[in-house]
Amino acid sequence: MPTDPRIDEILDSQQDFEKYKDYLISREALGKKVSKDSLTHFNQIGYFGIYQMGVQALESVGYLKPGSYDRYRRSRKSQEDFMKDDSNWEGGRSLEWFSNEDKQTNALKALTKQNLTVLKRTLSNAGIEDPNEVLGYLAAAHLGGAGTVKNMIKTGKTAFKDANNTS
Repeated sequence: MPTDPRIDEILDSQQDFEKYKDYLISREALGKKVSKDSLTHFNQIGYFGIYQMGVQALESVGYLKPGSYDRYRRSRKSQEDFMKDDSNWEGGRSLEWFSNEDKQTNALKALTKQNLTVLKRTLSNAGIEDPNEVLGYLAAAHLGGAGTVKNMIKTGKTAFKDANNTS
C-alpha cells in the first residue's frame, strides 16, 4: 500500500518543523525538566542539549563517526564521556556541537525526517494522516525510537515512558 502523500509533506515546510520543534522544547519534561533549556546539559543517562540526543541518534544522522554506537557500548564509558571525546565526532569538534543551537536543531530535523521515513508506511496503513497526530507520533519516536512507535501503532498501545520516565 503506498503511503499517503500528505505524510511525506508534513515536515517539508519550515512552519511544520517549527511547530514540531516548539512542541518538543515546550514540553515540561523535555524543554524544562530534562534539558533545563540548556545547549550543554547532560541528563542522568547521558542525553544532552536542548533536544536530549544520545550517541545512537547522533551517529544515525552523521554527527558521530560510523560505528560510534557500537564503540560506545563496548567502551564502558558514560555517554557523556564518550561524547566529550573529540575523536568520536565527524570533524573532531564536540565543543562546536555542544555550544551550537543551529547544529543541534539541524540534528533534530535530520533525526525527525529519518523517523518519519521509518514510520510513514505504518502511519499510512493505520490511517493516521492528521499532521498534528503525525507530529505527536514523531515526538514519541524522538523519546523512544521509531521502532517503539511502530510497535505502539501496530498493537494499539497509546502511551509509553522513555528511560527518563517522560511520556
